Amino acid sequence: MCDRSDTSQSSRQLIPRCPLGGRRGFLCLTTRSDVSNQRYRAELEAVLDGLEQQGACQKILAQEVERWERAVSEEESTQGTGYISGVVYVYRKCPVPPLEED
Repeated sequence: MCDRSDTSQSSRQLIPRCPLGGRRGFLCLTTRSDVSNQRYRAELEAVLDGLEQQGACQKILAQEVERWERAVSEEESTQGTGYISGVVYVYRKCPVPPLEED
């Protein structure tokens, strides 16, 4: 499992380090949807879109979750709920076709 515990870590650094499993593995990523995380989320989605366009993976799900993580302060809380909203991404790794020999 890959975790972005360091807020300075960019998605471009994170994704290549995440193992996608065997030839047909799944990748599940989650991140906050709060205002302080919008830049990271946009970068993450751009990297995931690029991987999908390259044929490396296929998006299965991108689901917003209202109560994704417990807030540690009232300022973090989404609409005073005591939670931070987030998003869950699930991708399926696409098998890489074997190289053709000349």
